[in-house]
Amino acid sequence: MLAISWEYLTGRSVASDPVERDEPDWPPSPDRVFQAMVAAWAETLADPAGESALTWLEEQGPPDLVEPRIRAAANPKVYVPVNDDEGKRAKEYGEGLVSLLPARRVRKERSFPAVQVDGVASLVWPHLEPPAAISDALGRICGEVTHIGHSRSFVRMWLDPEPRPATLSPAERGLGGRFLRVPCAGRLSSLRRAFADGTAGWRRPASAPWLRYAQIARAPDAPRGSWDDRWIVLRFRRGSAFGAIHADALARAMRGTLLGATGLTASARELISGHEAGGEASKHPHLAILTLPDVGHGHADGHAMGMALLVPRGLSIEDEDGVFDALLDRLDPESGTLSLFAGRAGRAELSLDERTLPPVGLRPATWSTPAERWATVTPIVLDRLPPDTLRRGGVSRPGLEGWMAEQVQLACARQGLPTPEVAVSGVSRWLGAPIASEFPPSARKPDGARRWHVHAELLFPMPVSGPLLLGAGRHRGVGLCRPLGEE
Repeated sequence: MLAISWEYLTGRSVASDPVERDEPDWPPSPDRVFQAMVAAWAETLADPAGESALTWLEEQGPPDLVEPRIRAAANPKVYVPVNDDEGKRAKEYGEGLVSLLPARRVRKERSFPAVQVDGVASLVWPHLEPPAAISDALGRICGEVTHIGHSRSFVRMWLDPEPRPATLSPAERGLGGRFLRVPCAGRLSSLRRAFADGTAGWRRPASAPWLRYAQIARAPDAPRGSWDDRWIVLRFRRGSAFGAIHADALARAMRGTLLGATGLTASARELISGHEAGGEASKHPHLAILTLPDVGHGHADGHAMGMALLVPRGLSIEDEDGVFDALLDRLDPESGTLSLFAGRAGRAELSLDERTLPPVGLRPATWSTPAERWATVTPIVLDRLPPDTLRRGGVSRPGLEGWMAEQVQLACARQGLPTPEVAVSGVSRWLGAPIASEFPPSARKPDGARRWHVHAELLFPMPVSGPLLLGAGRHRGVGLCRPLGEE
């Protein structure tokens, strides 16, 4: 095994994402780490052994990553003097020359995106055993690396004989994950040509190839519902102001948009629509489309921050690709946005959310962290209507609430979850979530009877992993639950 580990000495990684320049670049791409090693070697050692080691390393394929825990860091905007555009002209002392001093130049806005890093990061090649000469040379190069990314990202780097288990690995196919740049054969030569030995011929090097990295699946340690914890998250960019109450309308609009993709296979069409080719309901779990609202803090108002696509657990890679290909087909090739028309609810444009630290409500972990206590953000649509005796007031209200709690327990049982204690209400435990009666009515197909909506708080006998979606509207994001903290 070969592992290259580093620690941020100030606890901060300062580096800009190559696409979203105001966003931090995290996790650092393997190519960014490789470039730091090349720079350190060229500036200090510049020996043939190091060159051979770097050439050998670039040919070993993409590594796994160990990603430490991160926290948001302050990213204030700063204003810096513009470059001296008169640098190439002959200068004569006078007022014109004084205006070129940094204090006199125009200042322009800049930002230095950063994250707080708690722990050690690593690149790991689990099945690689380098020759002793290569290992020694790489160790010397690691000892010379002072920063990764911006010069303020001070690091200590070393060859690690016992790294922590990897958290990200290359995944050319499938959903979720993040695209990172990886070095390949010829990268060292490319970097040296771009630098041109420090002369006036310097130019920015071409980008290294991009590769999808996905979270490494661990053995499940808690019961889980019907959906995988790999999400495709999109954020609203512009358009109408949507809220949690528009979850059903947005899901239907998104489903219709995806079904309009070209080249859609029969299996992908069934997965997205939830119906077989003849129109019958699919006998297999299908795609869930969520609206992710802003809830859970003092200023939450339930507005829709974004949407997410969830595939069922155990889905084949081919079917996952069908969903992702349908989404890519509907994205505008120039702007990268998806146009959505949700009827009377309005129009909007969304884009894939690939930010390092998105808002809390758009992070899959917010909705998937194992917990014993959960509460609905959008109300559960009960699968059945209560018996006539309950609807006509034949029993006390506690009896009606008991019947509704049993229906919620049955919804959990259908997904193989343990039986929870359930408290039902018309109001969510989450600040900002709309009350159940504000959601549009949902009708049963056979007779058009209106289904009942109810908020609920669930206490499981053991921690349960999300995402947790319950009730008849679960495939449209109605019945979305979120884990409750230890209040």
